[in-house]
Amino acid sequence: MEKRYNIAELRLRICSEQEIENRGWSELFEVCEEEGQSEFQIDICVAELPEYSYESKLYELYAGGKRRTLRKDKNLISYYREPNRNWQFCYEESDKYGKLTVTPEYAHYASDIRNIWNKIDLSRILLRRGGLILHAAYIIWNGQGILFTAPSGTGKSTQAGLWKRYRQAESVNGDRAVIREKNGVVWSYSLPFAGSSGICINKSCPLKAIVVLGQAAENSVRTIGRTGAIKYLYAQSALNRWNREEVEAVMEILGRFVYKVEVLKLDCLPNQGAVEILADYLEKAEERGN
Repeated sequence: MEKRYNIAELRLRICSEQEIENRGWSELFEVCEEEGQSEFQIDICVAELPEYSYESKLYELYAGGKRRTLRKDKNLISYYREPNRNWQFCYEESDKYGKLTVTPEYAHYASDIRNIWNKIDLSRILLRRGGLILHAAYIIWNGQGILFTAPSGTGKSTQAGLWKRYRQAESVNGDRAVIREKNGVVWSYSLPFAGSSGICINKSCPLKAIVVLGQAAENSVRTIGRTGAIKYLYAQSALNRWNREEVEAVMEILGRFVYKVEVLKLDCLPNQGAVEILADYLEKAEERGN
């Protein structure tokens, strides 16, 4: 069967020998065949895994290997397995094509689209096309996007909820967002997964600001300089940090975007005052020439 998705304006086609069930929020991103030719295709097959030499190993997760990634020419090949088991999955990727092979024992795994998202490197596919995934809570306010980003447990979802309560903002995604440039303007997009927040709708809009959160005894907001902004945002970017090409791509994207989008530091309490001080700052952005 065949499924087509549009994720942050990446047209993705997935072909499989078996049925694929849309679970989670994936159906929100599914599109019809008539909505444009695919930019990237993934084929899924059930078979014994291909064998490649480990001499070109780039990366291994955990001793004994939960994931092992190799390079063959310009292509990347990743093997996956659960601890103490044989390799169960192999994902091969070039610039425009990916192939996920699943052993017969785990054929049922590839019938759930959520598992497919977990095995393909969607962050790298988007990076090659100028898109960057950020760990962030994404809201829309006055027709523009605001991203709250910070390490887990800092209060991203809390601040997004406060904006919904006090400023009637729309919560789009509680865990991640894509930022990508379109016609010279940086836009924010949702993704078909939302972590534990349970918040996901498929909406995009021009990005007004990225807000780096910090916990504090009182509310304050300030603009972050470009060097500091890149440092903060790199820490919350989704990428394989062992892959030099991905690191360079992220740094190039951030180096451009911090000139186009205001990056703010909001040290705050989980209260209405945090909403009001940030809203006031953003409303006066036009006066500051931002």
